Amino acid sequence: MDELDKLALEAQQHPAKSNARKKALTKLIMAIQASGKLYCKGRYDYPPEVYNEALQEVWLKVCEHIDRYDRSKANAITWVNDMLKWRFQDAVDKHRNRKRVSQDNQRKWVQTLSLDAPVKSSDSDGESGETFLDSIAQNQPSMLLQELRDYIQEDPEGVFQHWHIINHPEANYRTIALSYLEDKSWAEILAVFDNQITYGKITSFFRHSCRHFAPQFQDYLDRKEGLG
Repeated sequence: MDELDKLALEAQQHPAKSNARKKALTKLIMAIQASGKLYCKGRYDYPPEVYNEALQEVWLKVCEHIDRYDRSKANAITWVNDMLKWRFQDAVDKHRNRKRVSQDNQRKWVQTLSLDAPVKSSDSDGESGETFLDSIAQNQPSMLLQELRDYIQEDPEGVFQHWHIINHPEANYRTIALSYLEDKSWAEILAVFDNQITYGKITSFFRHSCRHFAPQFQDYLDRKEGLG
């Protein structure tokens, strides 16, 4: 009998949830990992975290359902590899869905950058003062915002730093956008410039700049997507 089969049968001999079973299961899992017999078709076609997620699910199933192991139907490694096959497919499906949602959110975010009309207030026919940009920044995934923040911070071509309000080079798009993405209020941002710039001027500049740089953001996100 294979050593892995013996360890699986040994784990079954101990009462459920007992320390003895936990130790036996730990020994079994470590032996399987060291055996080199784990097999997962397509493992290297996806990021490592996909396989690791599937493997963690397998170990959980082994611990929860060791009593279902039947030596007469299959040896231990076949039983485990069969579970890994299905858990890996689940992990792949989740990965594809997450990537699709992320890509859709990126496109929607960039497309919305050009929509600078004020959002209508929910309790009146007037404008709330909040822009679509504010709404997007509050609701989009933090990963996307972090990518854009890093890109603007790095400013590889220096365009964000040199794009500024007329006669106010210190009030450049890079500085304003980074403050905005750090969730600073417009009052706080204006204070950075000693209130020498009006609220209307700075918000108008910001909306116009986002619209101006939207194609550049789109290109950057497309390139990031291509590397993902």
